[in-house]
Amino acid sequence: MAHDVFISHSSKDKPVADAICTNLEIAGIRCWIAPRDIAPGEDWPTAITNAIAQSRIMVLIFSASSNSSEDVSRELFLASNNKLIIIPFKIEDIEPEPGKQYYLARTHWLDAMYPPTQEQITMLVQRVKSILSAINPDFPKQVEPVRELQPPAVRPAPNQKSRRILLYVMAGVLVVLGIFASFVYAGRLNRPQATSTPTQIPITPSSTPTQIPTMPSSTPTQIPTMPSSYVIPVQKCAPNCTYKDMVVGFIQTGPEGAWRTANNASFDEAATQLGITMKTYDAQGMSANQISAFGTFTQDPTVNVIILAADGVNGFDDVLKAAQAAGKIVILEDRSINSDASLYYTRIGSDFVHEGQEGAAAMCTLLQNMKGKNVVEISGSGVSAGIDRDTGFRQKMTDCGITITASQNGNWATADSKAVTEAWLKDPTLKNFQGVFAVNDEEALGAIQAIQEAGLTPGKDVQVIGFDATKDGFAALINGTLGADIECNPLLGTQVFAAALKGLNGDATMPSFTPSQEGEFFAAQGAAALNAILPTRKY
Repeated sequence: MAHDVFISHSSKDKPVADAICTNLEIAGIRCWIAPRDIAPGEDWPTAITNAIAQSRIMVLIFSASSNSSEDVSRELFLASNNKLIIIPFKIEDIEPEPGKQYYLARTHWLDAMYPPTQEQITMLVQRVKSILSAINPDFPKQVEPVRELQPPAVRPAPNQKSRRILLYVMAGVLVVLGIFASFVYAGRLNRPQATSTPTQIPITPSSTPTQIPTMPSSTPTQIPTMPSSYVIPVQKCAPNCTYKDMVVGFIQTGPEGAWRTANNASFDEAATQLGITMKTYDAQGMSANQISAFGTFTQDPTVNVIILAADGVNGFDDVLKAAQAAGKIVILEDRSINSDASLYYTRIGSDFVHEGQEGAAAMCTLLQNMKGKNVVEISGSGVSAGIDRDTGFRQKMTDCGITITASQNGNWATADSKAVTEAWLKDPTLKNFQGVFAVNDEEALGAIQAIQEAGLTPGKDVQVIGFDATKDGFAALINGTLGADIECNPLLGTQVFAAALKGLNGDATMPSFTPSQEGEFFAAQGAAALNAILPTRKY
């Protein structure tokens, strides 16, 4: 792409837009901004349309002028159609008019003041960099020093009368200051001079070391630090914080089937029961949206805990550092990310590698009496659950001679996985497989449908295993079409909130990873035994 960022602004806000553009480009982020990047004689609408299509992010300088601008409305429309991530940089306290509200309703705002401070500009640069890193892991990790922002000179100049009044006032102030200074100077001449001995220096009680408040459980540096080297941000309520003191920003993944629905519900129920204030954000399956949400919750002064159900594995380092610097306790729930454990308090969820190993052992058992041991894999899109289950499966599959003959992403969905399996069954070189390794139940159910429609019998002609052990997965176990289901417990709300409370109180004994309690289930257990278990399942 020709540019990373398209800067949308009203011409009246050009000084602010130019300052932001300069800071972004110093950080190595390529920007497109009008009129600078429109060549002489070039058609403006065409240039703007092409620039938006070639960008990844739109930074909108939001003010009264841009709110009423039809050109900005058209740019928002084009940005939405081209699926750009929109970051509104709000420099005036106004609400967007209905036409713009349509495009900005699901975006996270970065509030600034007029003129914006250097800290706010730097925060914008960091957010843009984090989003670009999530989109492209090869994006440069280091942001260069940001050029100091000069306040934009857009205020109207005073008229002659105002200038005269201002001069009179300044002269009066100088006279008063001069009189005051003369009294002070005269007083100093008449004041006895203090001796240089230590006993002549007055020391107030508050300056003694015994007056410095200390935390009962603090280290000599007064900073609680985890074995992972994570430095726990100290909270005002510590060490006596309660659930009533907790305000959570919960960054969710978006719709992913029955498992994710149950996972989100467990947090809602636990928050209600414990009296926790929780703000949620649905990322709609985009890690870039999650990074943007991180920025919003980091800015929110009421939020003291951020919980992330990650939708990707890369690009979170900068927002984790910013959250820590802002005093937020960060906990990963469910999935892991490619960030060092020193950047978050703890992760609570499944050991996905172990689950994959259990899946391989189950497949080995199911294929014992089969003529071949060719297995096709329906993987999951770029998140740790799918990646790690795949790793664990491959680590153990050679124990019984399993060969993976094909692998394709099923997007965690039944329909996509059905289509993938149908294509394999029609392929002369791939159709001879005896097992399907699907990384969740929805994918396994899609494979089962395709196998049945091809005139084969799941559980007899082809063995299928899934993960999660949802109610739909249990139903397939009971009717024998699913051979094995490895449990992944989604009911993590209470456990995660308990860990968050420990973090608020500075508890440095929490491990960096706590696996959830899970089991595994087999069609071979029989319908009666499985039916007895089914009513106890909450998902």
